[in-house]
Amino acid sequence: MAACLALMVVAGAWSIGGQPADASTALGSNPIVAENAHPGTLSWQIPAPGYRIANDLGGQIKGYASATSVNVGGRLDFLVSVNPAQPYRIAIYRLGWYRGAGGRLLLLTPFLPGIHQASCASDLRTGLAQCAWRPSYRLSVPRTWVSGLYVAVLSSMWRYQNYVPFTVRDDTGRQPLLVVQPVATYQAYNNYPRGTGKSLYDFNSAGGRTMSGGTRAVKVSFDRPYAADGSGGLFVYEHPLVRWLEASGYPVSYVTDVDLHARGTMSRRYRGIVFSGHSEYWTAPMRNTAEAARGAGVGLAFLGANDAYWQARLEPSRARQPNRTLVCYRAAALDPVIDRRLVTVRWRDAPVRRPEQLLLGMEYSNMVRGSAPFVVVNARSWIYAGTGLRDGQALPGLIGGEADRIDTSAGMPLALSRILLGRSPYRTRRGGRDIANAVVYVAPSRASVFAAGTLSWNLALGAPGSIDPRVQRVTHNVLNRMLGLPA
Repeated sequence: MAACLALMVVAGAWSIGGQPADASTALGSNPIVAENAHPGTLSWQIPAPGYRIANDLGGQIKGYASATSVNVGGRLDFLVSVNPAQPYRIAIYRLGWYRGAGGRLLLLTPFLPGIHQASCASDLRTGLAQCAWRPSYRLSVPRTWVSGLYVAVLSSMWRYQNYVPFTVRDDTGRQPLLVVQPVATYQAYNNYPRGTGKSLYDFNSAGGRTMSGGTRAVKVSFDRPYAADGSGGLFVYEHPLVRWLEASGYPVSYVTDVDLHARGTMSRRYRGIVFSGHSEYWTAPMRNTAEAARGAGVGLAFLGANDAYWQARLEPSRARQPNRTLVCYRAAALDPVIDRRLVTVRWRDAPVRRPEQLLLGMEYSNMVRGSAPFVVVNARSWIYAGTGLRDGQALPGLIGGEADRIDTSAGMPLALSRILLGRSPYRTRRGGRDIANAVVYVAPSRASVFAAGTLSWNLALGAPGSIDPRVQRVTHNVLNRMLGLPA
């Protein structure tokens, strides 16, 4: 780990593994570099010594935010329940590099009066569980805070802890790279309260059958905590990416995919958009936004797999707050929507028939048993510049979780050029055999679109114990091409 995370100062910018952080100097003033020069801390990690992580059924301390993101200068409510009623406090951390610490403490409240809030109401037909908790604490976000991925750490007097994740946006900022946090997918898998709650999946849903025919819900709500430690999927794929991006000095701004749904026109002011990790659930506005950005010359990087797989919709909460309910019936016959273009099935399926391959250049194929090497092809491509890699060379363990491949029966996006970057055999979760691909193509707008095709890509960027400098260099080349910088 020490060798992989060795820190260098390159023209005033942080860098992991000695890769030049060209973006931080070539593009002028960069608040990410200044922010990560502050001292960091490890205290964002829970449980702290002497504490335990709250569990969903005990509900010792749980909470959620009133929105998935907040603009700098805006306000965000935290809705917190403690069992039994007791004082608690909130610590707010921004996640980043911070010389390897991974986070920075920005705010610590005094002890606040806590209450035990009511159980969340459930709809037996749809499986929707939605909390109607009273706001407990209002955060006024200072304008000096830098856009990023944040966590609130809730700590009770009885020494239990839990997370509440949220994103701070900068709607008027001029950073040229945008990172999209896939909170819709977090929510799709969220089965709070674990043990009795429901997600959009049968495998981790409890209780009676719904209209889906199984135990899974067809609607899930952002108005509830995330299960277990409360982090959703934040620390699986997003935090490793953020550590690396900010260590490298890239000028980035952050939003959630709910923001992409609600404020899609913002995307065209960026030079590149990074879709992090596991971004499986997309609404039609999200898809339209990504395609419009590509058409306007904005580069796209999909640093994961199984992206844009299910079409979903966002509906208001019972309190009529927009975009708080994620809907995915997964079967056209179940979905009552009138506009059949919005039916919540796989994007590739009838009646939608918009395969994700038309955007990514390939599409989801299978779950991976264990892990497998990434096998390089077309090593002379610009994307491999500086890696020293050769055709047929293997990067150990890079294919993992889920994997994509080119589907020869589906259409391909219009492209000025298209390069196959990987052809990696692996064993599927069910014991079969498949091939994982990675691709890059240049759209007619001259926007470059890169798809990694494996969920383990971000781990190789910034997860201690999994870092591969060659994967870092490939990703540098992708992002620098978007920014108009040398590879």
